[in-house]
Amino acid sequence: MEIEILRNIIKKGMIKMKNVIKKTVSAIASIVLGCSMITTSQVFADNSSYMKDFEERMIAAQQADSDLLTIVDSKEKSTCMQGMATDGTYIYVAKIKTDDSNVRIIRYNTEGRYPTVLKNKDKKDYIGSGHAGDMTAVRYDGKTYLLILNKYNGYSIIEKFFIDQNNETMEKRGTYKVNKELGGIAAEAFQNRNLSVDRYCNFYLKTGGKVYSAVLDMEANKNNYPINLTDANVIVGDWKRVFNCRRVWNGTDIELDQKAKRLNDCKSQGIGFYGSNSCKILYMVYSDKKGENFIIEYDLNSKDKVNRVFNAHEVTITNKKCKDRFEMESCVVIGTSTYYNTNCQKDGKNYDGIYRYHY
Repeated sequence: MEIEILRNIIKKGMIKMKNVIKKTVSAIASIVLGCSMITTSQVFADNSSYMKDFEERMIAAQQADSDLLTIVDSKEKSTCMQGMATDGTYIYVAKIKTDDSNVRIIRYNTEGRYPTVLKNKDKKDYIGSGHAGDMTAVRYDGKTYLLILNKYNGYSIIEKFFIDQNNETMEKRGTYKVNKELGGIAAEAFQNRNLSVDRYCNFYLKTGGKVYSAVLDMEANKNNYPINLTDANVIVGDWKRVFNCRRVWNGTDIELDQKAKRLNDCKSQGIGFYGSNSCKILYMVYSDKKGENFIIEYDLNSKDKVNRVFNAHEVTITNKKCKDRFEMESCVVIGTSTYYNTNCQKDGKNYDGIYRYHY
């Protein structure tokens, strides 16, 4: 509750009320102390010092068109934000070491509270190695599974983990080997079904600006189960990405040209999916790693693969402290809200965050 109060204070521009913020310090500290993500010896030798720093980073990372739910703190050498996923109840993010090791999965509720590191079967914080470039979560046979994407030279590996929510652990239940270097993954899991999927589930797999559709067997528990993608699997391509986004934007010709140039300079990142009844929308994140970021929505029910763009949002970076190193990584949709995570390091400080976007 106290963290939520602090966020509301920041959001409303009431930072000058230092006396109110100070009253939250000890309460927030007690909440964070109870989380497995941070220990007393790591950061709470001086609670007030840590909370002051946390508050300053929260203020610095605020955006005009998004609610910052939380800063995702680094631990030891897991300092780089990567993939993001949701099962509708929790949000999961990955932080890794810059050499693609020390993969750490952190679970939050949908308000960015109660961070919990999900441990491996040996009760260690790190579930393995890899880039963890994107993730997706599904419910199958009454259980929650997290699928983590790692790309290598010429192929990708999707690791499937069973999440034991009560024991806060993850256990690997097989891998899929894909014949493409992928940067994004999203399951076709429908919200009206509580993200529950059948044994043979359709997944969307992204490489560059192409998105492929492929069926994965959720009961394939061996390693390197083969998934071979061809052009016949392509359901979205960015052949006219900038042109199609410009078509759905409003503004003067000069404004649209400038916006189109910013998008053209961005590269694709992670992807997300929203499905409910007959509605199927794919979300693609684009970033130039220097503060220019977009979320593009594709209507998968459209029969025209080239012109499926029906919405495109530019995520505005307002604070200069984060502007030159603010990279969106991926996004998820819960209900009617779009969330995204960011990789942002500046002057030796961590501003990695989880945000909820305003439409």
